[in-house]
Amino acid sequence: MTRSAIFVVLLLVLSFSGCYINQELTGMHTATSSKAEVSGWLAGVCKSETNEALDCGAVIQSKWGSFPFREPDPATGKRGGGVPVALIGWAYFATVFLWMMIVGRVDYAQRYWHLIPTLLILGGCAGSLFFMYIMFTDLDHKCVLCIASHAINFAMLALVFMMRPKKPVPVAITTGDAPETVPQDLHPEDQHPTSRLIFATLVCSVLLWSAIVMSYAHKKSLAYSDVMKKAFEQEIKRMGEDTQTQLAQFEGTEPVKIPTRPDDPQLLQAEGPSTKLVIFSDFQCPGCRKFSKEIKENILPTFDGHLRIIWKNYPLCTDCNEHAVRNIHPNACKLAHAAEAARMQKGNEGFWTYHDLLFNNQPFLARLKPEPLDDALRKYAEEIGLDLLKFDRDRNSEEVAARVKQDIMLGKSIGVQGTPAAFFGNKMIKRYMLNNPDFMGTMKKRFDQLVRRQMRRQKARSVKPSTAQQEPDEEDDSDDEEE
Repeated sequence: MTRSAIFVVLLLVLSFSGCYINQELTGMHTATSSKAEVSGWLAGVCKSETNEALDCGAVIQSKWGSFPFREPDPATGKRGGGVPVALIGWAYFATVFLWMMIVGRVDYAQRYWHLIPTLLILGGCAGSLFFMYIMFTDLDHKCVLCIASHAINFAMLALVFMMRPKKPVPVAITTGDAPETVPQDLHPEDQHPTSRLIFATLVCSVLLWSAIVMSYAHKKSLAYSDVMKKAFEQEIKRMGEDTQTQLAQFEGTEPVKIPTRPDDPQLLQAEGPSTKLVIFSDFQCPGCRKFSKEIKENILPTFDGHLRIIWKNYPLCTDCNEHAVRNIHPNACKLAHAAEAARMQKGNEGFWTYHDLLFNNQPFLARLKPEPLDDALRKYAEEIGLDLLKFDRDRNSEEVAARVKQDIMLGKSIGVQGTPAAFFGNKMIKRYMLNNPDFMGTMKKRFDQLVRRQMRRQKARSVKPSTAQQEPDEEDDSDDEEE
């Protein structure tokens, strides 16, 4: 390997290292807090537990971290716009890498092209001197990665200077009897680089800069999405814990009319007075599966079993639900029809047993194609003792299809857009309300008060006639007392 080739290889290694370092530093600008950090093995290099002065994040988030230079917002620690200096450094090192990869060594005859990488790296070193001065005079923290990036800059300057084209030593060429001395690179085919190669390099550089900027913009948008997601989750958590806000929200919800059939699937654990919770659900919906578990483990015990769960089908599948935006759950219609067929044979108990089988095996059923799915549904039907011929006939019947369709149309008419959707007291209720013990405890107290009032009224109605028969002469006084 020639001396120039070694220099090119070293420049490739150094410029690639500079790209990697500045890419990591650029990533700090997308952090969601003022104390940005890098991940992986660089995290230990970037911040020291024993030396508080070493903190790359603090340097990056300072006013000198972005151009134009502005003081960060004192409240958030963020700057209002600007281009990250590390992003400029990333593009700079990438350009040097691309030049060395495509052009590399320049022949003496084309030596003026060597000015491009030389001037580029000289400009980079000037920037390094400026930022090194700022770091050691104006900032309280030091960035090890920044210092490494600057050191790479000066090393590249030394290499690009050493690989400058030198005038070739004349070589004696014998033509006939008399030797003739000519330079080594006078032949046109030996002159590197050509104008076409330079143009291709510049075009590739522009494309590379565009890719770097797009990569940064993509990371920034992902970070923003992450911030919005966390804010949304925090708001949901806050609402899930704020009982008074939930009560006010529930009270402000308009009630709707939800007709139920006598043979609708119902789940009631205790005898006596009950209140109802109507759910529109989908057997292929993971959230519905989780909600079904929450009902049994948390919600029913709150009401001591005096909560009547009424099931309505709302499969998010375009095979039977024309209101579904897309075919989110391709097997949902078949699962709903199979559950209804189980109800037709085994009644309420058969439906809930089959309901549990479908939800318990949901991940498996979701992956199945039509024929294996039919086999699985028939297997579950056989497990609960159904007549398979009648089961197949019922689940493919117009009667079952029409029943599921009725549930879908009802759900759409009262505002159901997704699953699971729940209605308590004929009002749509959010899951975070149902999962809040304080909110549901308040609902239980209201239910108990309503039951007591109804019992008092029934007792009053039963007592009033007997009192009138025993004391007919005191009818007026008796009436006054009741009032």
